[in-house]
Amino acid sequence: VLFEDLAMTYRELDERSGHLAAELIACGVGRESAVVLLMDRSPDLIVAMLAALKAGGYYVPVAAGWPESRMRAALADTRAPVVIADDGGNSAGLDDQAAELGVRVMHCGGGGRFTSLTAGHPGTMPAGGVMPERRGHQLAYVMYTSGSSGEPKGVGVPDQALVGDADAFRRPRPRPGRHGAGPVLRHGSCRPGAVPHAALFRRLG
Repeated sequence: VLFEDLAMTYRELDERSGHLAAELIACGVGRESAVVLLMDRSPDLIVAMLAALKAGGYYVPVAAGWPESRMRAALADTRAPVVIADDGGNSAGLDDQAAELGVRVMHCGGGGRFTSLTAGHPGTMPAGGVMPERRGHQLAYVMYTSGSSGEPKGVGVPDQALVGDADAFRRPRPRPGRHGAGPVLRHGSCRPGAVPHAALFRRLG
């Protein structure tokens, strides 16, 4: 995983996300639990996304520019036990909102530094180091609509949709024209701050 001047091997990604997943489990995250992510695009965001999945839950990306009412509505709607937020301006005012709803906030200081919420009771991996089994119908992530036509609504994407997309991406497709058959490189663009969910899991699949 490469980002600006940072590099992380897949082994490191697996270990960091596993450690964070154990912390999330200790904080009450389990099957069908939401983990709200208020984070910029970075390797730490990928770690947090995978940790939420490994803990048995799903992640909900939110943006720092959201109005307070929209952020509060998302926290209340998802009933997330934990929010993971970048330190600095992104999380300004978040702690107060989360405290009112009984949500715990885990801060990320960059470089894989996530604050522990279980001081004295650190999260531990389940027996054998195996995380909760996931099923295809489980939610992988939830994206909230802009709310331009009313109240923002969460749109859920299950595991099986991501797996299917990754499988289709790896399957060679015939290419018309003089180049003959072969895999087709697909790419897309997204707005700044958006999370390229499908593209990420295509690479990690």
